[in-house]
Amino acid sequence: MGQPFSDYLNMRRMSAAKELLIHTRLGIEEIAGRVGFTSLNSFSRAFKRIHGVTPTSYRNSFV
Repeated sequence: MGQPFSDYLNMRRMSAAKELLIHTRLGIEEIAGRVGFTSLNSFSRAFKRIHGVTPTSYRNSFV
């Protein structure tokens, strides 16, 4: 795979999170839990680090 497992796992989680943000009305905390994060803060930081925007900003860009 050429990358650490944790990086691969986070990319898969973020991919699933993006789909949920776009296609559902679930709250950010619910999405974080569904994709495997136990902390909303950790999810938000990881999402912003990978995508450059917060989960809320990402969702709002599709409204």
